[in-house]
Amino acid sequence: AINHDVLLRYGKYFLDKIVEQDYTLLYCHHGLRSHNKPSFSWLRKVYAEMDRKYKKNIKKVYVLHPTNFIRVMLSLMKPFLNYKFGRKLSYVNRLAELEQVLYLDKLDIPDEVKQYDLSLKVPVRHLATSDSRSVFHTPLPLSGEEEKGGEASAGHAARASRRQFGVRLENLQLDDNNIPKVLSTCVEYLEKKGMEVVGIFRRSPATATIQTWKEQFNKGHEVDLESHGDPHLAAVLIKLFLRELPEPLLTFNLYDPILALKSRPTEEKVSVVHIMLRERLPPINFDILKYLVRFLAKVSAHEEVNKMSPSNISIVIGPNLIWGTNPVASLAALGDINSFTLLLINHSSEIFPEQTKASKTEEY
Repeated sequence: AINHDVLLRYGKYFLDKIVEQDYTLLYCHHGLRSHNKPSFSWLRKVYAEMDRKYKKNIKKVYVLHPTNFIRVMLSLMKPFLNYKFGRKLSYVNRLAELEQVLYLDKLDIPDEVKQYDLSLKVPVRHLATSDSRSVFHTPLPLSGEEEKGGEASAGHAARASRRQFGVRLENLQLDDNNIPKVLSTCVEYLEKKGMEVVGIFRRSPATATIQTWKEQFNKGHEVDLESHGDPHLAAVLIKLFLRELPEPLLTFNLYDPILALKSRPTEEKVSVVHIMLRERLPPINFDILKYLVRFLAKVSAHEEVNKMSPSNISIVIGPNLIWGTNPVASLAALGDINSFTLLLINHSSEIFPEQTKASKTEEY
């Protein structure tokens, strides 16, 4: 039994945690029966209540295992749908098709849906898309030689050193200050051209544009962002760089300690975070985090013009700094993650004083 009005309230409560960043929505249609199908009027109500806040950052809506019912219902709703929103809607017949655009091993697909998919005889199509796989974080695969070590692994590291996206930090090309090239290039450009741009880090250029510039960095080219002239591109590339790290910048080891901070008294949190990051974060991660947070503090100092307060910045940056191995749990913890990021920005000079260096301890 489903109370659809309660379902709508729950959906909005859950989406409120993620809608300030880019997101993809997957709807698994199998399992809908005659006794629990929503009415057409309820679907209209859902669309009406999901205002621009929910729609502006949604990149794609995938409907898995569509039936004639769902196709007819969405066709009837077409006159009420925004044209841009309608273009984001895609029908997907098989899980194997979805694997082309999402990391299924990172999604909690119900077993009933998986079993139903195995029973289908529908051939797998190739989904035409220019997007990279969406949202979820996964390490680059290693070949058998690289897993065993040896010359092949050294060759991989040499090749990876030119890449900037999806590469472990220790394999990245760094500048003289121990900062990844893509990060320093984007930050330096934004410090000159983006500090007073309204909505910086919130708005996004076209996916094809992002992919083109991402490839320029990955090929080791000298990138001139001023030639493109869009600060939003540089801001998105920073988020993309962080999001595609095989392990988050703040590491999996610090995920639970960071969430546990909410139980600490407010007056203790700054000193606890200062010590935790200095002693338990690997040196390269510490240097990059320090560089990034200080920059974000500068951006927030222009909030009267760019409308990006420390709170607004933490919402769009926080989920790209830390996530757990369980993506569902990570979504539920977004509030705590954003609060931690807000603490970093508001107290950047105390947490990252000039003389602070990352500890060499192996304790982390």
